[in-house]
Amino acid sequence: MYKPYRDGGPAIIGWDITGLKVGTHIDGSINNPADTDKSWTVEVVLPLKALLKEWPGPRVLPKGGDKWRMDFSRVEWRIVTEDGHYKKEINPVTGKPYPEYNWVWSPQGRINMHMPEMWGYLQFSEMPAGSNMEAFVPDPDLDLKCHYGGLLCRNRIFRKHKSYSSSLEDIGLKKSDFPDSMPLPEILSTTTTFESFFPSSDNIRGWTIYQDGRIVNLNMKIMPDVSMTGF
Repeated sequence: MYKPYRDGGPAIIGWDITGLKVGTHIDGSINNPADTDKSWTVEVVLPLKALLKEWPGPRVLPKGGDKWRMDFSRVEWRIVTEDGHYKKEINPVTGKPYPEYNWVWSPQGRINMHMPEMWGYLQFSEMPAGSNMEAFVPDPDLDLKCHYGGLLCRNRIFRKHKSYSSSLEDIGLKKSDFPDSMPLPEILSTTTTFESFFPSSDNIRGWTIYQDGRIVNLNMKIMPDVSMTGF
């Protein structure tokens, strides 16, 4: 997706991953309610070069220490057995199947796997797989980006009634809502566009967020953060 669904991003369905490898193992049987299965395993190898073809930024392979925000999700439905076959369980109140369960590897905060700003971090390593453990280095700007997400959500709610606003008061925020060490954000908005940034004294770790959720470094010395782009 070029953008999350909430921002009008279409899903890229016709995408052929050249070099994709998939391995499966089933300790049991498939679609046979007559027995009890024990487990299943799926392994997927995604060629990074194939992923970079869709990448909006510099098309360079990640190096050790680089981090991508990524989501892994699986959907499971409540099922029952009828006439020797599995069927989705129907909610007698609605007459429709019960909502699916969405299994993800990092907490999302709500039932929605299409919120890139909530995805977990995948840290790349140059160590051979299984040879050793490498310490994870947290994102130093994570708190800052969380504040950006709050600004964006509030301004979107405000725009439903009027337009984007450049005023913290309009969107229900005040100075006490931000850490003392953090300068107040500057907001630039029009009827159809919005961007906000926290002034940075060194102009290195400052970020700007736009109305479509895209967040980039102010001086572009750091690769654009894809946590809010849907990529």
